[in-house]
Amino acid sequence: MSKNHKIYLVDDSDTYRAIGESILKEHYTVLTFPSGEKLLEVLQGGKNLPDLILLDVEMDGLSGFDTIEELKADPLTMNVPVIFLTGLSNPEDEAYGFSLGATDYLTKPFSAPRLLKRLSVHLRMLVLEKDLANVEQKAESVAGEIIDETRDLNMIREAMMQWALELVEFRRDVTRKHLDRIKGCMKMLYEAAKYEGPYIDEVTDWDGDALLLASSLHDVGKIKIPDALVLKKTRLNDAEREIMHGHCEFGRQLIENLRERIEQLPYFQDNSVALEHSKTFFKFALAMTYYHHEKWDGTGYPDSLNGQIIPLEARMMAIVDGYDALVSKREYRAAHSHKDAIEIIKTRKGVHYDPALTDIFVGLEKDVEKINQSV
Repeated sequence: MSKNHKIYLVDDSDTYRAIGESILKEHYTVLTFPSGEKLLEVLQGGKNLPDLILLDVEMDGLSGFDTIEELKADPLTMNVPVIFLTGLSNPEDEAYGFSLGATDYLTKPFSAPRLLKRLSVHLRMLVLEKDLANVEQKAESVAGEIIDETRDLNMIREAMMQWALELVEFRRDVTRKHLDRIKGCMKMLYEAAKYEGPYIDEVTDWDGDALLLASSLHDVGKIKIPDALVLKKTRLNDAEREIMHGHCEFGRQLIENLRERIEQLPYFQDNSVALEHSKTFFKFALAMTYYHHEKWDGTGYPDSLNGQIIPLEARMMAIVDGYDALVSKREYRAAHSHKDAIEIIKTRKGVHYDPALTDIFVGLEKDVEKINQSV
């Protein structure tokens, strides 16, 4: 926590403004406002922008919903994160707030530890997102020290992956162990597919190192999904599920932006081999990130693709990620056993998952179990 961070608290209750300010002032620079109108007046022209806004939903005059619509409609204020403060407990109201661009919800009355923890998480996210804006400079710095082309490319890949892991890991539902299991199972499935099944010719030509590095990025889009949904203790309703589905598109945007920045560097423009390697890496990353929730029968998302129209690497990721989801504990259920997870995977053959890849994965179940137990 740092006094360098500026927090604006907007609430028409004198009591809640006083409570909030007393909690925050020891850790942040805090300004309070009694209405949405006063906030918008201070922010007019993009001046005095805070790092984050705590905004009451129910206020006289402009409500919190009205205020955030004004903020998100103005290019000068649209990127300031907004956390709603509310006594409302209606899931539809929360879903509506998220659809307007809210970053998170905090229920009143709020406790000091909970408020400070939630702010700490979101402010850390802001720092990590600024790292994304600086990734071109970081990559250029790495590229400038290159002696050997292969080593250079690997250094750039590793630098990008370190950024990605830090960005993803700040979400409590995405841990390094989860990513290690994904990478281990993906490697096993990819290696087996080179020697059995209908995809031998295609998989044999793949750059395995690029595939495995890129696999860790499959859920990077979750950084744009509010904690209140990602960590919800009960199952999502339809409106919340629709917001959650957006992580595929968010991930695609993040990776596409990164790819454009990297490949515009002079080093890659002047080096056709390195540029080709970069294109391969990002091809895998984009396919797995955007399409890993598509289903073989066409009932998945985001584009409802079916069968072999779904990229092969994404069909692999669907099985690997599906298995890991089953054996992982969720807020609303216990983890499945390895045996039960394999049986569930079998029932989804030809429905959720590519039939041939499912057979290969099930055939590796003893090795998959070892990975699950060792990580």
